[in-house]
Amino acid sequence: DVRHDAVDRGDTAEATALLPVAAAAAVDAARSDSLLFVYGRTLVRVRDCSTAVRVFEAVIRRQRAAAVVESAREGLGLCALVEGQLALEKGRPGEAEDWFRRATAPGASPDVVRAAFLGLGDVRLAQGDIAGAMESYQQALAGGTPGDTISQRAQEKLNALGKAEPE
Repeated sequence: DVRHDAVDRGDTAEATALLPVAAAAAVDAARSDSLLFVYGRTLVRVRDCSTAVRVFEAVIRRQRAAAVVESAREGLGLCALVEGQLALEKGRPGEAEDWFRRATAPGASPDVVRAAFLGLGDVRLAQGDIAGAMESYQQALAGGTPGDTISQRAQEKLNALGKAEPE
């Protein structure tokens, strides 16, 4: 079928044009939400996380395509993390905080959650809350392996605050 062909070929322009139409025309609700999920993943590939978030939230909220709900939760967490990082880069810590909190929701991958806590630490730091920043950076360390990228960044940020925990 032409929709899956576009996705399989990596033709994101055609896929983003056809998938919403296919979802609307699907014969049942589960098929519609499965196609919406594929649409959300395609939006992630073209770096349109703000739209993908809404698509993933709809799939999760309706619970009509059980096979993709958990993957939609993962996609939502990843996109929320990306949007939080963008908001932080644009100097909007309040907006970034909302996105990072969404990235810590149940179903997000553990590394996304840890990266979101790293972002929350940066938000706290931007707000002048040193203790809150340290707490968030400590949470980013939790569950990691020594030397992984998130752990390294969290440790560097703790060290920069002069309050690093002994290893």
